[in-house]
Amino acid sequence: MYYCELPAPWGRVALMASERGMTAVRLEKVAAAKHEGIYPRWLQESQLTLRRFLEGAPVTLDDIPIDWETVGGTDFQRRVWQACRLIPYGETRTYSWLAQTIRCPKGMQAVGQALGRNPVALLVPCHRVVAKNGLGGFTGGLEIKEKLLQLERRGQ
Repeated sequence: MYYCELPAPWGRVALMASERGMTAVRLEKVAAAKHEGIYPRWLQESQLTLRRFLEGAPVTLDDIPIDWETVGGTDFQRRVWQACRLIPYGETRTYSWLAQTIRCPKGMQAVGQALGRNPVALLVPCHRVVAKNGLGGFTGGLEIKEKLLQLERRGQ
């Protein structure tokens, strides 16, 4: 397993990975510490891509591998997470849109709960899912959600 941190406008992004891909991406309100280590090439490239994203560059995070086997999740959660990955950079969708996309049109609350259990933030861009009348919720806190949305608006 690998662990590294990246500085972010709100604190840090903590990355955990296996040989197969990312296993967790956590958004934290604490300053990043310097972690030295020898990382596989894909993780080094992923770090560079994530740094560019955090600097406001309109990069896609779709190429960063995710170790879905380790990430786990129920079938329903995985359907929500996969559908969430369809939301383009700089755009938002509602919980209702996401529920309809996975063919569960009355499942907005369940969709929100699945997003709240998203272990690979940014890679599954749950910050792009908003309520009809506002931001909705966000595990990392609404302050971080708003910063991410602003970051993407500037990068367009």
